Amino acid sequence: MNGFYLFFLSQHSVIMPKQQQNRLAWVDRQRDDQPHLIWINTASCLPQPVQWQRALGLLVLVAMLLLGCAPPAKRIAYDTTDRKADLRRQLNQMPVTTRAAATLQRARLLRALGEQEQALSELEQALAVALEALKWNDLDALRREVGAIHIERGQPEKALAVFGKRLEAAVSLNQPKRRASALVDTAYAFALLSHLLQADDAVTQAHVIAGDALLKDPVTVERLGLIAALLNDGAKARFYLLDAADEYVALADRVSAARARVLAANLTAKQEGDARPLTRLESLVAKQADPESLSLLRRYQAERDLAEHQYQRCERRAAEAVALADARGLQRISKIGRVLAARCADENGHLAQAIAYARQAGGIAERELRAVVGDRSRQQLSYEAYLIYRLLLGLQARRPAPDRVAQAFITSERARARSHVDAMARQQLGKLPFRPPVSEALEHNRKVAEERVKRMTRAMLKGNRNANKRSAQRDALWALADIKETIARANPLLSRVTPPDPASIADVRDKLLGEDTALLSYFVTDDKVYLFAVDQQRATLIELEVTPEELTNAVKHYRKRLLLQPGSKVAAVKKAGRRLFDMVIGPAALQLSDKRRLVVVPHGALSSLPFESLVNGDNRYLIEDYQLTYTVSATVATALAQRQRASGPRKSFVGMGDPVFDWDAYSHGRPETGKGAASRGLELWTAAESETDSRLRGLERLPGTARELRAIGKLFGRDQKIYLRANASEALVKDGAFAGYRLVHVASHGLLGKRYQAVALTLRPDAKEDGFLMNSEIAELKLDADLVVLSACRTGVSNRVVAGEPVVGLTLSLRSAGAGAVVLSLWSVDDDATADLMTKFYRPLVKPDADYAASLALAKRAMLAEKKWAHPFFWAAFVLHGR
Repeated sequence: MNGFYLFFLSQHSVIMPKQQQNRLAWVDRQRDDQPHLIWINTASCLPQPVQWQRALGLLVLVAMLLLGCAPPAKRIAYDTTDRKADLRRQLNQMPVTTRAAATLQRARLLRALGEQEQALSELEQALAVALEALKWNDLDALRREVGAIHIERGQPEKALAVFGKRLEAAVSLNQPKRRASALVDTAYAFALLSHLLQADDAVTQAHVIAGDALLKDPVTVERLGLIAALLNDGAKARFYLLDAADEYVALADRVSAARARVLAANLTAKQEGDARPLTRLESLVAKQADPESLSLLRRYQAERDLAEHQYQRCERRAAEAVALADARGLQRISKIGRVLAARCADENGHLAQAIAYARQAGGIAERELRAVVGDRSRQQLSYEAYLIYRLLLGLQARRPAPDRVAQAFITSERARARSHVDAMARQQLGKLPFRPPVSEALEHNRKVAEERVKRMTRAMLKGNRNANKRSAQRDALWALADIKETIARANPLLSRVTPPDPASIADVRDKLLGEDTALLSYFVTDDKVYLFAVDQQRATLIELEVTPEELTNAVKHYRKRLLLQPGSKVAAVKKAGRRLFDMVIGPAALQLSDKRRLVVVPHGALSSLPFESLVNGDNRYLIEDYQLTYTVSATVATALAQRQRASGPRKSFVGMGDPVFDWDAYSHGRPETGKGAASRGLELWTAAESETDSRLRGLERLPGTARELRAIGKLFGRDQKIYLRANASEALVKDGAFAGYRLVHVASHGLLGKRYQAVALTLRPDAKEDGFLMNSEIAELKLDADLVVLSACRTGVSNRVVAGEPVVGLTLSLRSAGAGAVVLSLWSVDDDATADLMTKFYRPLVKPDADYAASLALAKRAMLAEKKWAHPFFWAAFVLHGR
């Protein structure tokens, strides 16, 4: 025989021949008080055939275990056709009815057949009948089934809405146990949507309400385990999942028991670092008519195979997981299975199959994104889509085909533009002439949260910035963001908003590039850096000879040690700038030789690099030979380029600056706190993100901004308006102070935290607004400006990372609000140098048809020509997004 079964019972063990296996029941849960049957296939460890005796078999088994020889998976045949035929026969034997019990049975059979749409249809009919008859128990069971189907289909927000109805009914009927169960259901949906704090809170409430009674329902217990797994508590997750499996067995629900055991075994396999806990379940899952547990098992086994570099086995198992998941309608397993199959197929040299799998996974990710509207869940899904497209791009870049560059460019745009175009599309709702009503409870919660943020801000402005205050401020910001997202999610129109299609090379040529312009688009994968160089004649894809880590280190060193040190020697700056030029532009230098303008689409570490400061082979800064503009993606740029610009008469210039941050001193005629900032920096709100930085200080007055605005205003004569000091207020901005102007200039502090981006304006305690023009509030403004300039500290970058790239939040918000182009800064800028640069920049802009990129380039060249401003620190920080 080719192996033997080892039967454990309590503390005794015996060797049994394979022929006796039919006398034993399979039990996979390993506890001292329960029997276990494990098939040991010796084929991979010892030569065959061998005639074993009992004693020798035991010795060999011990030797195998001591040597770490893992028993391989025993191949279990799963006949999909026969199983589906059996399920279909069962379904045909059941009449179509609106009775809840029968409908639930039919729904589970339909789910097993992958016919969720039909299951939903029959459930909805049964729900209507139950609601009319006010059969609350039936309604509860039917809604739970509907929610489960939505989760299978990758629509957790729909599941959340259905589970919310369960919860409302339980509260109305004063049913504590059902209320607790519904809370766990909603917690599971929240966890799937990446709202982990809400999920944890809901679980806590459920335990308080129901206590141990919560653990008597296996569905609830399984979901507690799944929530614990999403919260990274593996031990608790395994405990719940194994208990759920026991409860399912007691109810004769072997399908659900198998699923729970696979989920638990995967957690064990991850903890132990091998696949044996999964292997032991082969026979169990192969017996199930519903392929869900086997698709899960194959997915988890493929993950283990990939980790162990068993690529052939990984590809086969991942393909099985995909086929089973597709037949069963399990969207997430289908997506992840395809990613695994793509990675392993690539390792096996099957490039075409790998590309097909990755492309299909990207399509599933897009469908998932269309099914959710909440920002946090979209960010998580966007990040997953980004990883898939990053994988696909790496595969396509190696594809020997004529359309290689075109296809890879579209993939890079799908990845990089995901968060940007999504946010831009969602801003369309702000342009609608009406808004759906918001519930009184949500509106009340929003006002309370906003007031709390104001209160925390005032406390920190007064110098009360200990760790507890910083933590409270951070929590207040998070709470306000959550409430605003909840309000946004309630808008039914969000589901109809779709982002634009990714830009193609043809789109770029048609909408962005003239004969004298080239586009440099970068994309960083996990191990490669790619450059797309596109002009009207050529499109090339170059794999740069630098690793992502080397590039990141080079950019960080250049910024930190040289660009941000105005005392550093210009020769050292140029040497490092030349090295970076050779890294990121050199391979495409010949294609740029006859160009005058460059459109740069940065990625990764390059998003914080001013390309103007790079130095070519002639020892000249790039700004000396080119006019540069930037965009977060070609898709965003082409979409915005098609937008209709404002028509009709407009005034020329409006500026706002030198806000009041110490209202008490200002209103009483006393000197305001702070020494007068030498640079336009912000540290107050960053305190909400940091628990340890003891060097924090509040907002300091920026008197140089008033001089800057007055100097610019003189260029426009009477065709300008300037708001200073108390008039530099958020309320005036929201009331339309910037409307009807061609050029808008705001000179103040830029506030950038991981979860908070804003421009600081006058902080008046008795004002209606809090004085911080938040990123989301900027996006809701109705601007018709051709150009908006934020002459502030670090307004062009962000610590926030979504979908693998820095989100230039203020840029996108301003352009979504209607700005044709935006100028922002990449670091804390010198006050006097900025005033000089801005005056030089605005001189040509007196003419309505002025070229912004050309004007900014001329201003920087003029600064470079002056000895005191020659260092790039003084002129390179400000970059232009847009035309």
